[in-house]
Parts: sequence; structure tokens; C-alpha cells
Amino acid sequence: MPDTRFEKLTAFISSYAKAKSLIPLTQDVDKHGSWEWMMHWTHAKLNRYASVYLLESVQVLGADRLYHVEVWAGADDDQRYTRQPVSSFAAAGAELHDQGFFDHLTKDLDIARSKAESFAQFDLRQVYIPSRST
Repeated sequence: MPDTRFEKLTAFISSYAKAKSLIPLTQDVDKHGSWEWMMHWTHAKLNRYASVYLLESVQVLGADRLYHVEVWAGADDDQRYTRQPVSSFAAAGAELHDQGFFDHLTKDLDIARSKAESFAQFDLRQVYIPSRST
């Protein structure tokens, strides 16, 4: 169930994905203690990804929540993959609703898209762990 703190962020990422013809794969999903929003598209026979991650920092009594924000670019061919960080910054909870935050995120996501599209087959150096048959 989506976290109501991130409704504007989820709406922004949905809008961004639609405007850029990307497919949202995850939105406001708890993944190993952080929240994830991931978008997907295919370019030059590779799957491409742009992702946003939020990790909540320890909250000081009486202070606004602080989040560590990361934007990543990735690509895979269903067997091998690569992913690289694009940006990392801190944002207070109230900032997650500000236009300045969305402007910053738009620039970072544009960079992530460009980086993801620049990956070639030889960049896919990590191997997915094969699933075990039971």
C-alpha cells in the first residue's frame, strides 16, 4: 500500500514517466528499508532503467524527517546488468512537496535516462543470480 507521505512524489514520477514514454515498474515500494520508484524502457536491444530511492534518516525529536535521495541509471539484457549512481542528496520531508525538489529531480532523472541509454552490451558486467529450481 502506497505511503501517503509520498503521494506527490509518486504523482510526479508517474507524470514524468508518461511524458518521456517510460513504463513505471515500481512506485513507492519498500525495498530493503528504502522506498523505490523505477521506470523502464527499451533502447538498442537493452532494457534501460532510471530509479529513485529514498532512505529515511533518524528523526531528531521535533525536527522534520530527513531523507537521503539517490537517483540511479541501469541497463540489462535479462542475464547481465549494470547500474550506476547519478546523484545523491538530502531532502527534508517538507521539501518532497516543493517545486524546487521536483525541478532538481527532473534534471537528475534526465541525466539518468541519458546515462542509461549510453550503456552498451560490454558495460553489462554483473550477472544475475540464476533462480534455483525446486
